[in-house]
Amino acid sequence: MTAKAWTPHARRSTRMHSAPPAPSASRCGPWSSSRRSADLLLGLALAGIPFGLAVVASVYGILLSELRRRSRAEKRAASASQQLAGNLEQIERSSADLQTLGRYTGLLQSCANPEEALEISARTLEALMPNVAGSVYLLRASNDRVENIVSWGTPLVETSAFLPPSDCWAIRRGQPHVIDDLLRDASCPHISRPEPGQSVATACIPMSAQGVQIGFLFLSGAGPGPLPRLNIAESAVEQLSLALSNLRLRESLRLQSIRDPLTGLYNRRYLEESLTREIARCGRRDFPLSVIMLDVDHFKQFNDTHGHGGGDALLAAIGQLLGSRLRGEDIACRYGGEEFTVILPESDSNNALRQAEELRLALSQMSVPFSGKTLPPITISLGVATYPADGVAGLTLLRKADAALYRAKRSGRNQVLRFDPALDGAG
Repeated sequence: MTAKAWTPHARRSTRMHSAPPAPSASRCGPWSSSRRSADLLLGLALAGIPFGLAVVASVYGILLSELRRRSRAEKRAASASQQLAGNLEQIERSSADLQTLGRYTGLLQSCANPEEALEISARTLEALMPNVAGSVYLLRASNDRVENIVSWGTPLVETSAFLPPSDCWAIRRGQPHVIDDLLRDASCPHISRPEPGQSVATACIPMSAQGVQIGFLFLSGAGPGPLPRLNIAESAVEQLSLALSNLRLRESLRLQSIRDPLTGLYNRRYLEESLTREIARCGRRDFPLSVIMLDVDHFKQFNDTHGHGGGDALLAAIGQLLGSRLRGEDIACRYGGEEFTVILPESDSNNALRQAEELRLALSQMSVPFSGKTLPPITISLGVATYPADGVAGLTLLRKADAALYRAKRSGRNQVLRFDPALDGAG
């Protein structure tokens, strides 16, 4: 084909069937830039995923750690709160115990006799130790026996009512003897063995005041293990021991003030107080009352012959006989010197005369040893006056009984006479 054959139409046709040319840089610039930005962002995003996961993991770890820390803190707080509540409960219980012991001490100080102190102690310890049985043992004046004076609760084991002091380890050692289980441990001889398989705990707490043994407190309850609140029991024992010691001292001083030291009989002061009281009591019940006055015949001659020692031995023997021959409600007193008085509540003149005659005979037959020999027998003169026939006042009765006594002496001594207004005058 020649060059002339290429026409414009042929050129257009040729262009239409030929491959499109590559786009120029100026026409594809914006699209290529966006693509690269998207790729960059995608790369950055893909690269940031591990970092984000690491951040999330770190935050989760921090939160988990914080939760654990808070959980531990809450547990510690709950434990502290529970412990505080327990401590508070213990403080409240201790405060209540101290208040109870305070009231107990106050009551002990107001007790008039040992019996009241022991009864209050039994009630107090039973309230403070509700599941524990107890007994208070006291030493006799002879110190050779210990006696169960008061008990409370239901004991799980038997214990002796009377026992020698050596049978209690607490008295031997001078300190509490605590047994957690009687089946395993060595107990005091005064405690019986429990039934097989029965666990019993016991405690013996010694009672002493000012270095002097008084007795011991015995406690028993379910074991094994020590009895609860033994410290409370020990505090109560200290207070009880001191109270009993003070009451005994008070009673001793009182007896010294109303007892005659030589004869052991009541003195004149107690006689006058008792006579007034007994007259009032018999008057309310419309009962009689009699008074006996007695005097040793020729006592001055007896004293000169055998000395003051012999005279004192005689007076002491008279006091001992009067104390042993009278009823429990009768009151024997040393009125002064060799003169004695006996108050017979609820006794008329006939009973009083019979009692006076029995005393006269007993005293005349009395044997009194002194300095390796026996003192010679004596005789007694007695006078009797009766309420209300002979008077309604104590001093009046004493005066009239004394008048009858001296009439007996004038009439020959060694006899009993009743007051007679015709012979004794006004008394």
